[in-house]
Amino acid sequence: MLGDTQLLLQSIGSLLLVLAILLTMVYGARWFMQRRPQGGRRMRFVEAMALGSRDKLLMVEVDGKTLLLGVTAHNIRLLTELEPKKFSLEKDAS
Repeated sequence: MLGDTQLLLQSIGSLLLVLAILLTMVYGARWFMQRRPQGGRRMRFVEAMALGSRDKLLMVEVDGKTLLLGVTAHNIRLLTELEPKKFSLEKDAS
């Protein structure tokens, strides 16, 4: 009976050790992700419009420039660079 108890305690000890290592790794990964530089975002997705099953228009910002891209199943093409202004869905009152 004493051998069974010792085996059980060894198993629980091993399990606790593995859990401690896992928790340490998770904590270390979270710490590392919070400390990495965040200023490297140079691209931003603005909007998309589907034109068909595989064709769409994409509006993206890259280094402060707003670009309109045409995307098909086989090609991505720059259609135009848009003027830097606020885009709104409201109609002008004029």
